[in-house]
Amino acid sequence: MSEVVGNGMLAKAFMARSSDVTLPDGCVFFCSGVSNSSEVKKSEFQRERELAIKEINKADASTFVYFSSVASVTESSEYYKHKLEMENVVGDLSKSYLIFRLPQVVGCVNNNTLFPSFIRKIKKGEPLEIYSKSTRCLIDVDDVVRLSSFILKKGYENTTIDLCPCDSITPLELARLISKEVGVKSKVEIVDKGGSYPYGSHEDKTIIGEDDSIFSKNYYSLVVKKYAKKIFAIT
Repeated sequence: MSEVVGNGMLAKAFMARSSDVTLPDGCVFFCSGVSNSSEVKKSEFQRERELAIKEINKADASTFVYFSSVASVTESSEYYKHKLEMENVVGDLSKSYLIFRLPQVVGCVNNNTLFPSFIRKIKKGEPLEIYSKSTRCLIDVDDVVRLSSFILKKGYENTTIDLCPCDSITPLELARLISKEVGVKSKVEIVDKGGSYPYGSHEDKTIIGEDDSIFSKNYYSLVVKKYAKKIFAIT
């Protein structure tokens, strides 16, 4: 048996996994971390730390699975420093662990991340502030469940793996894909600034297999097609 800790989007995806995904036995999937990358409250970071340590101690011989961020090694905000610190906590205290570094995770939720915020503004006719120098990387929450389970079953442990497409997308292209899918033209304001977050490596392809859908050229189109109309309906 495996255990899922948390009640957010990622936790619910693990609990409601599709029929073709069987979770590996003897794992604790810790999905109760701080999810807001703009968070600065030390109390929120401490809450996650204390809960993780509690669950690691309970896990005993189980493999503790922690979800971090691909930006944890390059970004310097309090959130990303916290994620890197949590990686160290998990590595130091767990008898068996696996850390997955994720990009922005997309699912059918109306939160403040890039994807649903674009959809809300497009629906309301509000302008999108597009950073011309930015790129972003996204992954379907169902692919997180599928691929992390697959990798665990292959026997990987006590290591950190980027679970991430190898290609990025510009905010402008994402806005165009969403507009086309929901049938509403977006209003765009281009701002000459921005930066790129890290994304997947060749190591990912070796572990997962280069033919996997997350490495396909039309992956972002598939993600938009799967979720844009659903989120549009609930905003």
